[in-house]
Amino acid sequence: MNPTRQITTLRAAAVIGSTIIGVGILSFPRYMAVAGGSSAPFVAFSGIVISIACFWLLASLCRRFPRESLFVFSGRLIGKPLSYIFTVLILLIFILLTGLTARQFGDVATTVLFKKTPIEATVFLMLLICQLSSRRDIVKFTYIHFFYLPLIIGPILFITLISMRNMDLLNLQPVLVMPSAAFWRGAVEASFLFQTSFIIVVLVPYMQSRSRPCGPAFSPSL
Repeated sequence: MNPTRQITTLRAAAVIGSTIIGVGILSFPRYMAVAGGSSAPFVAFSGIVISIACFWLLASLCRRFPRESLFVFSGRLIGKPLSYIFTVLILLIFILLTGLTARQFGDVATTVLFKKTPIEATVFLMLLICQLSSRRDIVKFTYIHFFYLPLIIGPILFITLISMRNMDLLNLQPVLVMPSAAFWRGAVEASFLFQTSFIIVVLVPYMQSRSRPCGPAFSPSL
């Protein structure tokens, strides 16, 4: 493989970051507030810790087989029949997640931007664009994410800076509460936001630093 065509750590981090920042981030604060009240930031932090721990286990496994994706070396670990079953389950899960995300994004787009456009047209065009971009090879796929990441993060930072003028730190007290069942449910729900970082199992075989696949995920998660 040509080294100039391999994926750098920065581009891998851009892919993971742009997949994490999805339409689910719109309802993320509300779920955290319901689960933890004034300790919502701590609930979110706990979810990030859970997601990083799970990602570290997955990345450590990929580091042992740096030239193969999870769907290839899983056959040697648990046998081809079981690996085939789990591969199909993973495929179905991400098909379901894609459908739910597309529907949620379509609802947001038709409610806020395209009020006279049918939701079916919005979802169809979005899926068509995703399908066209996914037809490219994996390296060009990372270039697309790397190019659009500033356009995704920029508005978020701008809105956050504007909103901070109306922020009252007293609303965050008490920051720490006794963890309850609702608290841990909220932490698990927070970790669901980072489940798209699973894409690292596809990127590792094409990375320049295959021996250090954990790095690209830590900065986007934080």
